[in-house]
Amino acid sequence: MPGRHSPDPGKKRMKSLGMWMVILSLGSFVLRMMGMDFILISWMDNWGDAMGTGLRLGAAAVGAVLFVIGMKQEAAEPASS
Repeated sequence: MPGRHSPDPGKKRMKSLGMWMVILSLGSFVLRMMGMDFILISWMDNWGDAMGTGLRLGAAAVGAVLFVIGMKQEAAEPASS
């Protein structure tokens, strides 16, 4: 319908991507401290333990920023009736 506002799926994707980035990177950080690792992102340790830890924490920070931006965009969206 022409006058109806439909929610932007990109906002929901940004929030979801941010959430998954935080979960995977913090999960990887915890597993690394226990001597294990996700195979998918084990490449992060190719440059040493400190760099791998920094990359994991950096990915968690970027994910948190994406999640917060997605939440703010959803909150700013006018409610449809």
